[in-house]
Amino acid sequence: AEVWKDQIAVQLICPGYVQTQISMNAVTGDGSKQQQMDQATAQGIPADRFARKMANAMLGSKPEVYICGAKERAGLYVKRFFPRLFNKLVRKVNVT
Repeated sequence: AEVWKDQIAVQLICPGYVQTQISMNAVTGDGSKQQQMDQATAQGIPADRFARKMANAMLGSKPEVYICGAKERAGLYVKRFFPRLFNKLVRKVNVT
């Protein structure tokens, strides 16, 4: 909003889980590498598919774009319309 008058377009790209090495390179509480792929990342969108979707989204004019799987998209709507339910669901999920 602050740069609209200067004709600068801003777009927020919100990714879901993307199959990358991020969890392999994450560090644990003691500073050592996790060296383990977490299930959510392993089941995420392949990085090349995400990149294509992001490039296509950048050609559009939507101010906010979500690039994610069906479960993550459902979570967005639950969080927006039923935030308490979303918080309860998130507490029950084991993302290991």
